[in-house]
Amino acid sequence: MARTECTCGNLISTMEVPNDIELWVYTDKEWQEILKIDIIEGYLIPDYKYSVWRCPACERVYVFESGNYRAIKVYALEESHYMDDTEGCRCGAVHPKTLPPGDTRLWAYKDREWDAMVEELMVEPRKFPPPKYDVRRCPDCERIYALDRLDGKAVKVYALEEDDV
Repeated sequence: MARTECTCGNLISTMEVPNDIELWVYTDKEWQEILKIDIIEGYLIPDYKYSVWRCPACERVYVFESGNYRAIKVYALEESHYMDDTEGCRCGAVHPKTLPPGDTRLWAYKDREWDAMVEELMVEPRKFPPPKYDVRRCPDCERIYALDRLDGKAVKVYALEEDDV
């Protein structure tokens, strides 16, 4: 539980628990290890390596190493649009939906969603539902693509900010 000032001037805080600021994010490799457990109980889920916060005002995304309060990466919302199946990354890399699993695909849940799921798992262990967004990271330029899982085309694109935080 902490707080920081976003580049846009908005104060973002995780003091309220659960909240809509913090995201629980795992790489596909990490997630596959979690899913090897046939039935998942809340207490068996390992903590994430990186704390990820999203500013509700400008939608910037801050990435912190777990236990560190200085952001190691900051992503700014570049655009929101519908992506067709031929469109690749803006850097010229392959289409985000075709990126291989591993460190390029991310599993992300809002803190509020995560808490509700873990609470349910404590009562009734079962398999995890997929997150609302299919999140991919371009291995070349590190852009983040959040594709809506329902239609697979609505996308938010986040670009790594050049300036250090």
